[in-house]
Amino acid sequence: MGRIRLRDLDPERFDQEDRDPRLLRDVGTRRVPVELGAMRIDTARGNDRELVFRGDVAVVVRNRRRSVTGADGCSAQWYRLEVATARATKAAPERDGVALAGDKDEVVVAEFPYSQDWVQHAPFRRANHHGKSPQSEWRQLDPDQLIAEVEALPYDLFETKGRTLTAGISQPRVSFDLSKAGDAKADLHEVFGVCPDIKETTNAIFESDAMQELLEHTEKGTLRVVPNGANPELAHRPLPQEARNEGRFVMLLAVEQALAGPAVDPAEDEAGYRSWIDQPVSNLADRIYRGHIWNLVKRLARRDELHRKYGQLFANDPDV
Repeated sequence: MGRIRLRDLDPERFDQEDRDPRLLRDVGTRRVPVELGAMRIDTARGNDRELVFRGDVAVVVRNRRRSVTGADGCSAQWYRLEVATARATKAAPERDGVALAGDKDEVVVAEFPYSQDWVQHAPFRRANHHGKSPQSEWRQLDPDQLIAEVEALPYDLFETKGRTLTAGISQPRVSFDLSKAGDAKADLHEVFGVCPDIKETTNAIFESDAMQELLEHTEKGTLRVVPNGANPELAHRPLPQEARNEGRFVMLLAVEQALAGPAVDPAEDEAGYRSWIDQPVSNLADRIYRGHIWNLVKRLARRDELHRKYGQLFANDPDV
């Protein structure tokens, strides 16, 4: 599956590769670039209305420093998280029973634990095998505009191998600069998945019977989110109204995170990993969603506790 520690995406390792190709292998604890599997989402066999986890698509992940210069000297340098894979063809549409990525597919990257709330996606683009140079048309652009131009191209500017598809996430919203992160942050994991058009896929799962039933229980306040053995007092409270109001937004986040696939490493738990194959994506979205709502319930309970404990101190203070 597609899980890798954040520390293994340290830009410094990929910068070393750029400076000295002899360091392409055995940089740190992982090979550079990183080769792994991204969980493929596809329709269920015999039920094209249900989306399931099908299996791994082989991908190569790089966190690369990229730069472009426009016709008038305007320029940009940035880090770009790149996920490359072999493109499906009529002659070779799949490998090991799993459909290869196509032009309409996207990569989804989520941070694990899912409570980090970070997820991003990007479409796969064909390679720039003709060596096109659109920079001659870019003038008077600031760095952000230049980066936006790069990502708006119908092909990947930097990849030149003909059958390769590349998805690029420029300036990821999560920081991969480990010089600014502690060990706990560096040991978080990034999870990778491949799915069809993310808007259509997200909507299909969100509108599924399973997700709508979950949302209905949330809005009624009857959703069970307290884990077994956790705070017994919270377990018997109705779901707070504020948590109910957030249901739709939290569900969309959970569904998108689920598109990256389960954070189970087959090297550590092959049976656990295999158990997810052919399972509906909504099953993972359900788990992630309940976890988010549970965390929200705990935050609200803590807030109420602080208000009860200290509220009286400010009751007669006009400046508070």
